[in-house]
Amino acid sequence: MELQYEYWTGQFEDVKGSLIRNISQYSINNNAIKIGITTNPEKRKKEHQNSKLGWKKMIIKYQTDSEKYINVMDEILSNYHWDFANNKENISESENPYYLYLLIK
Repeated sequence: MELQYEYWTGQFEDVKGSLIRNISQYSINNNAIKIGITTNPEKRKKEHQNSKLGWKKMIIKYQTDSEKYINVMDEILSNYHWDFANNKENISESENPYYLYLLIK
């Protein structure tokens, strides 16, 4: 599985619209996508790879130090792209930065 870092940082309201549009493009151009959050992209990539579900690519789309904002962004994007199941690892306040990612088949 390939891991790419193509992410935004910055104020939540400044990147929300761009993320929605960007993920919409992936949903149009790919067979299946899934949105998730993690604090350790390499570890999470290996977990998805080991799941044998056929994910081809993991793309990091947003990074923040705020647990609140990563959860809000995850909820907004998952609700906007409601066809795509949410995939969240257990995170705690002591772990950051937080990453929102996209899985692609």
